[in-house]
Amino acid sequence: MVGNPLLYVLTAGDEERGRASLAVWRTTHKGWMSQHLVSESNPYASRAVMLDAAAASIVNGVDESAQNWFRPENRFPTRVFGSMVETIGESLSSVQRHAYFSFPRKMYLPSGSGVRTVGYNSSHKEALSAIATAARGRIYVAAEELREDVEFEAVDELYRRVGLRRTRHVWLAYRGNREEPVGAAIAYRGPLGLEFQLSRKSLRFASPSEPS
Repeated sequence: MVGNPLLYVLTAGDEERGRASLAVWRTTHKGWMSQHLVSESNPYASRAVMLDAAAASIVNGVDESAQNWFRPENRFPTRVFGSMVETIGESLSSVQRHAYFSFPRKMYLPSGSGVRTVGYNSSHKEALSAIATAARGRIYVAAEELREDVEFEAVDELYRRVGLRRTRHVWLAYRGNREEPVGAAIAYRGPLGLEFQLSRKSLRFASPSEPS
């Protein structure tokens, strides 16, 4: 990789044995997200693109983290990634289960009695790091760079160079006049990336989606 890329696509295999492809995009200033692993029933090609993504970060020499999302019911990624803590150890890896919830953007949710919500500023950095560590663990805090660039100023600058944006907004909830937060909300804004399919004849790309 040359310079500061935002996205690259890896492919492996051939038409006879089946091909595989993986998209890797910059989620933080020094962290990458792998997604859209597609394969024509060729596990060796799948392994090749995943190893190449790791090798690219090693060669780059400045990357700090790599992460991906997978469904627990999907046996292949569960077997590969779900066991990484047992293989690598808790000091270098983390596997967490999440759930998706959907709310209308204009929905009004009254705050609980005695709870105040404040927007993040630099004075909240230690409080945010503490509650994030308690809720998600040290690996999450490091991978999301919550101690270095909470509002994504550095990575947003890279996205701006190509006419895109990637920002992060944080709110903390406090009970009464206490200085220790009881909760936090983190919202990401940016391009979702590329949706594509791998067929026997072509690799088809769609336009980037709207920010969410």
